[in-house]
Amino acid sequence: KLIKAFVLHAKPNDIVTVVDRDWGDASAGWYSLGFDTVHVMPPVAMAVNPSERGVRRYLIGAGIANLNDDSATTTAGRLGLSTRLLKELDSCTPGLANESFSCLAKSNYFCLFDSGVERLIKIVESPSCKVDADSTQSHGRPEKAERICGANELWEKSEPKYVDRYYS
Repeated sequence: KLIKAFVLHAKPNDIVTVVDRDWGDASAGWYSLGFDTVHVMPPVAMAVNPSERGVRRYLIGAGIANLNDDSATTTAGRLGLSTRLLKELDSCTPGLANESFSCLAKSNYFCLFDSGVERLIKIVESPSCKVDADSTQSHGRPEKAERICGANELWEKSEPKYVDRYYS
């Protein structure tokens, strides 16, 4: 009902949503609402410390607030590691995860991963796409044919471009 009301009121061409895979995948009803999966992001690495009950510190991603000490509080963005611990991690050999895990463990942090996210799109008004090949003739001259765009093709052509991997 909510999606139908939004479509009537806002008249969008498409609707994009993100599903947190910790709570299930898109098969939990999104497909029956007309959504298609266009991208699945890999799991995100986080660090937890048993003495910081309920606190997850993000290791990758945008908006991470790295702290100047080992305090567990911040008011900006996602909570990250202390700058001291980040410097220790920088000294680890690149590509050797066990060395990084040992470095975290020395400060009583343990690495865990979420289940990633799934990006979905629901096409409300099907846009037409130009076919690259000159596939039709009209009065002796080539014309570009048009057809309906699929969800993945529309996603790939979307602006602004969404990233397909995590960054920091």
